[in-house]
Amino acid sequence: MGSETPLQLPVINFSKQDLKPGSQEWDLLKSQVRQALEEYGCFEALFDKASLELRSAVFEGLEELFDLPLQAKMLNVSDKPILHHILMHLYMKALGLRIQTSLKIISIQSIVEQVSELEQMVRRMILESFGLEKYMDEHMNSTKYLLT
Repeated sequence: MGSETPLQLPVINFSKQDLKPGSQEWDLLKSQVRQALEEYGCFEALFDKASLELRSAVFEGLEELFDLPLQAKMLNVSDKPILHHILMHLYMKALGLRIQTSLKIISIQSIVEQVSELEQMVRRMILESFGLEKYMDEHMNSTKYLLT
């Protein structure tokens, strides 16, 4: 019986500080993004703009949050429609919580800003790779980030 090589997702490094649309580095990453999405449907992104301390703090907090039992999550209610636990689909859950301490707010807000920067960069690369630049602004402006 032959051994199978485990499937490994492509890893794309977005950490270069001055990555600009149209540059050689941008075009190289853009082609890597498209190839990875066409072949695998996803990829692992390296994006080290958030410090290790910040990432650790956020992920530890999120781990604690998502380890809470469903009953505890269901107690989280809000007068704002999206800011409470919602069971939208059997396989998809969303959890919105009010963040109480300013340190947690700063940590979460910082991570959200950095991840949204990466997300916008990848979306832009995808649109460019398909020659859809004329739809760029409309598409990019269609995303809203909610952090309260």
